[in-house]
Amino acid sequence: MCAEFRAAKIIRVITVPPVMAAWLILALWLCQGAIVRTGSEAALSIVFLSLLPLLAYPVSALVPSLRKKGREGQRNLAFALSFAGYLGGWVYARFFAGERTLVFIFAVYVFSVIVLLVFNKLLRLRASGHACSVSGPILVICFVLRGWWIPICAAVFAVSFWGSIRSGRHTVKEYLLGTLSVVIAIAAAWCIYL
Repeated sequence: MCAEFRAAKIIRVITVPPVMAAWLILALWLCQGAIVRTGSEAALSIVFLSLLPLLAYPVSALVPSLRKKGREGQRNLAFALSFAGYLGGWVYARFFAGERTLVFIFAVYVFSVIVLLVFNKLLRLRASGHACSVSGPILVICFVLRGWWIPICAAVFAVSFWGSIRSGRHTVKEYLLGTLSVVIAIAAAWCIYL
């Protein structure tokens, strides 16, 4: 395996949805305390956005019927647990946290899953969930934190895009459809919450 291909695979691993979600929450907590106000709010947000989706990997390895389905079973479980975590986070933010922008962020995650389902299952287009999970936190950080975060986010997007294409995990069209999914989700959440 060539060094370039290995680098692309490493980039894919470090930009998985749970890592990107944790990065988003930590950035908002550390740099914009008015949105994620306390350590416990940050921790709960990371549980909903990162830890619940990550459970798919050990659970799929431990449950024989899921283990038989291989990577596809793992992906389906990750999708279901992600949606459950995102929805749980939205309920938490909506009824207990109270900060409108945090509710908006969780709504973006919930709507992203819905848009991805429409693209992938209903329209039979293959939209990248990875691209969606990279673009969402990046766009939210650029919107909320602005300034010097914008070039950092642009670089993360470009590197993730390159890694996905170079590793052969997605085509340009699939990656751009995944990015479009989160843009649609942000527009919907914006109309409702901001």
